[in-house]
Amino acid sequence: MGKYRVTVRRSFGTMEVEADTPDELLEAIRKIPEIIDEVDEILAKKELMAPSISLKGLIYRSEEGPLLTVPKDRLSTREAIALLLYAVYPDGIKSRDLGKLLNISGWFTPGYPSRLSELKRGGLVLSVGGSYKLTINGVRWVEGEVIPKARMGEKHEE
Repeated sequence: MGKYRVTVRRSFGTMEVEADTPDELLEAIRKIPEIIDEVDEILAKKELMAPSISLKGLIYRSEEGPLLTVPKDRLSTREAIALLLYAVYPDGIKSRDLGKLLNISGWFTPGYPSRLSELKRGGLVLSVGGSYKLTINGVRWVEGEVIPKARMGEKHEE
């Protein structure tokens, strides 16, 4: 008889599990979450990349955490979430804390968990230990598109 195979897609790529019997496959599948968590943690390590672009004028550092100072008409909710995650990178933020920071910043967005899920599906954000963090691709997206977009129309001092 043939082999049994399961394919799992994650933000870091595709993982395949193969076994000779259904029982072996089930045993291997039970180990997948543990393996995925370990891979996610490795990919989220501080050594991989630290933010290199200044957030002056975009983020205010308060006792509650980073707060957005960008007008709502300049960014989408997804971009605002990514900018907050960038402000704490390589650390992460729990979903409820992210919602609190958005609200304090004046970005009342009851649908932010859906936007967070979209970012995760897009491979820009990952969830590690209950916190959400930017992936390397997420950092590149924020630095290459979100921050320049947030700065458009900003008054620069000469």
